[in-house]
Amino acid sequence: MEVNQIVGNEFCVQMEAKGAGIEDWCWMVFVYMSTDRRERSRQWEFLEQRKSNWGDGWVIAGDWNDLVSNEEKRGGLTRNSSSFVGFQNFINNMEMQEIAQKGSFFTWGNNRAGDGYVEERLDKIFASFDWLARFPRMEASNYFRSASDHNVLLFDTELEINKRHKRFQFNSGRVEMEGVSEAVREGWQISVDGSALYQVHQKIKNTRMALLVWHKPHHRNQERTIKVLTEKMASLRAEGRERDWEQWGLVKNELDKAHLDEEQYWRNKSRALGGVFKF
Repeated sequence: MEVNQIVGNEFCVQMEAKGAGIEDWCWMVFVYMSTDRRERSRQWEFLEQRKSNWGDGWVIAGDWNDLVSNEEKRGGLTRNSSSFVGFQNFINNMEMQEIAQKGSFFTWGNNRAGDGYVEERLDKIFASFDWLARFPRMEASNYFRSASDHNVLLFDTELEINKRHKRFQFNSGRVEMEGVSEAVREGWQISVDGSALYQVHQKIKNTRMALLVWHKPHHRNQERTIKVLTEKMASLRAEGRERDWEQWGLVKNELDKAHLDEEQYWRNKSRALGGVFKF
């Protein structure tokens, strides 16, 4: 993605960008609205004023810390219908439409056991009508994340875009992993004819291919573990305050560990100079 400019303050980031599936410059705005109603009103006013700088096509997403009706909450006290008017008016003034999300209806939960449990649909993605006309295939999703009480929001403007072939990078942090030494040995020991320089080049190539064979199922297993645990957490969360809270804690700890392992994997992969092989 190519970024032309970024404008930020204490509650929002406005980014003019274009990239895969987005040929013209457009604005993407990310917000974290105040929990204080008066401050939130000032923030709404700020966004309404800034909207004219975004042109016709823009998308805005984040934690709005407000609801449009009591249907967007489960548990806790019922709110007076008049308390939703401010947010409803803001949405109308912005002339934007909410993007339907795949995933859980509620995007936030306080994770308190028993009668104290409350969950709400605080995280939303809105877009201008011009944006929706430009990206009719746009899809939004939210994903449970054990490290936060909010779900993660994602949106994709063009689902058909072909993903580029991923570049393989082997990091020295993997040398202790099971099967790595065997893969390196297997690739390096393949017999090669030719000059000394050619033999070294081919042995490196063979070792790279052997590591690719090792790498794919290893990372797939890691991804599968996170997927299964996340589905368990989502299933338990759907039960609301009636969930098995002991089971919730156990699965959450497993998922936290799996995410840490995954983050370490990507941290290792991103170290451009830390790898044994890089192609």
